[in-house]
Amino acid sequence: VVANAIRAREQSRTMLWLQESQNALREALQGDPSADGVAAQALRVLGDRLGAPVGAVYRLEGESLVLVGGMAMPSSQPPLLAGRTGLLGETVQRGVPRRLTSLEGAHLRVASALGESAPAELLLAPLTADGEAVGAIELGRVGPSPVSPEQADALLRSSANAVGVALRAALLREQLRELLEETQQQSEELQAQQEELRVANE
Repeated sequence: VVANAIRAREQSRTMLWLQESQNALREALQGDPSADGVAAQALRVLGDRLGAPVGAVYRLEGESLVLVGGMAMPSSQPPLLAGRTGLLGETVQRGVPRRLTSLEGAHLRVASALGESAPAELLLAPLTADGEAVGAIELGRVGPSPVSPEQADALLRSSANAVGVALRAALLREQLRELLEETQQQSEELQAQQEELRVANE
């Protein structure tokens, strides 16, 4: 009986933590942030909740992953990952979060004014909007995790759509703004041509 009560209390605590994390993320993504604003806010909230001081958000463009924004990244972070290759590309293809430990080689690095270091653990997750992949997020931990692997996985799974929808909306707003500016420029050029015709006809 006591073991069941302890287990129920632990499950309740985990569910509360997950709900608080989701609420913090939703609140951070409110409004109409730009794509890099979505990346910055998502990385800040998820990084804080998961104990990950470094991260990157990539958007899916065709078969490539394009860097949208990052947190504590070195300037050498690749702006484009060609094809759906590598760990992040594979994560997008699988459609499920991944956790990698015992890292070797050059992965996402933590950069500060004092230098760079490799994270001890990577958390990778696809970003989705209405069931379709729109990008990926990569977070790096340097020290021990403040949460269990199950909690981290649950938060990344539950955040994938919220961040993905916000990212897609931001990208669509940017495209719409560009189209509006282009239309406005064409309208001004047309007005100038009409004025020239009017003057030539007088």
